[in-house]
Amino acid sequence: MTKNLTEKETAMLIAFVTEGIRCSGFDGMAAEDLIEDNTTWMNANDLKDDLGWSKLSIGGVMSSLSEKGLIFDTYDSPRKARVNDWVASPDGIRWYFDLFGHEATNKIITEG
Repeated sequence: MTKNLTEKETAMLIAFVTEGIRCSGFDGMAAEDLIEDNTTWMNANDLKDDLGWSKLSIGGVMSSLSEKGLIFDTYDSPRKARVNDWVASPDGIRWYFDLFGHEATNKIITEG
């Protein structure tokens, strides 16, 4: 899959998928594993903490990734956060694994 992403879109999508891998990753995890058990939950507050951007910037990038079909609003929070969680879409997850491969999963798991 080829998607033209800006530097900020790339950083944010990586943050989403990395969060999912941290939550439920395992050695040799593939894209389809994370799609089946999608734990890429993040919200604007998480992204502000993780990326250090303003909420205005975060909102703009989230909107752009949503329009591209790479993240979507869950309209809830599976982890009971005070604001809605968003997750990487199957296309967003596949984008990450196409770019980095499943080897990146092992590095994220071991680094914590």
